[in-house]
Amino acid sequence: ALSAYSASLRGMKEVLGARHGNIAAILGNIGNLYMETGDYDEAFAIYQEVLGIETMHLGLSHPEVAVTLHNIATIECSRGNFSEGVSLYKQVVDMQKIRYGTEHLTVAITLSCLADAYEKL
Repeated sequence: ALSAYSASLRGMKEVLGARHGNIAAILGNIGNLYMETGDYDEAFAIYQEVLGIETMHLGLSHPEVAVTLHNIATIECSRGNFSEGVSLYKQVVDMQKIRYGTEHLTVAITLSCLADAYEKL
């Protein structure tokens, strides 16, 4: 999968440019692969790039930005950086509550991740 995503990424960058909004989706998929294999440093770097592209095109309050921040928070906790994870999860919860309301499943899932991170502080 990684080689296919990488080939797609190269082609899209050639045609669209490195900061085009569609690049973020492919990068996000690559970041997910790295996260699944436990390569948190590589996943973190890729998610940072995704975050830059998303915020440039979508703004800071877009749900896709919240997903990327959630992924970064998960990486931080996986690397033992629980205070940073807590901070990011709080930011995501605030974004989600504004977008979806307090009773939404997405909010509940992030609150559960936040609770897990607090427990490990």
